[in-house]
Amino acid sequence: MSIRPGRAEDIPQVLPLVAKTIAFHEGLDELRFGAVPNAHLRYEGWMRRPDTIFFVAEVEGRVVGFLLGAIQEEYAMYRTGRYGMLHDLWVEPEHRRCGLARGMVTAALDRFRDEGLHQARLDSAFKNKTAQALFAACGFRPSVVEMLAEL
Repeated sequence: MSIRPGRAEDIPQVLPLVAKTIAFHEGLDELRFGAVPNAHLRYEGWMRRPDTIFFVAEVEGRVVGFLLGAIQEEYAMYRTGRYGMLHDLWVEPEHRRCGLARGMVTAALDRFRDEGLHQARLDSAFKNKTAQALFAACGFRPSVVEMLAEL
C-alpha cells in the first residue's frame, strides 16, 4: 500500500472512482448531490491542473483511492486569506479501514502546510458519519452547518 501524488497517467484509473463517489453522494441526498450525466468526466481537466491537490492510494500497483483538493481564497471580508479545501475522497470498500484515507488526508494537510496555509476545510454529507469520524481523527472540527430547503 502506498500514498503518492497523482499523475496524469493515473486519471483513467481515477475517473471510475470519481463516478462511484458521485453515485455514493447521490444515494445520500439526491436533491443536494444530484449530478449531470457523466459528471465524473468533468474532473479530468481539474486533475491535470498543476495547482490541484491530487493524491492516489495504490495497492499492488492498482489505484484504489484518490483525494482531490485545492488552495482557495477566502472572501475579502475574512482574515483567513488562502486556505486548503478537500473536495473529494474515495477508497474502494475492500481497501477501507487500513489507513489509506487517513494517509491521503494527512498528505494533503502536509501539502497545505508546505504552501504556508494555516487552515484546511472540507464539506461532508450530513449522513456520512463514517467520513466525519475519519476527518475528526485527522484534526477537523465542525465549523458550519449547511441547510437545504426543497422548493
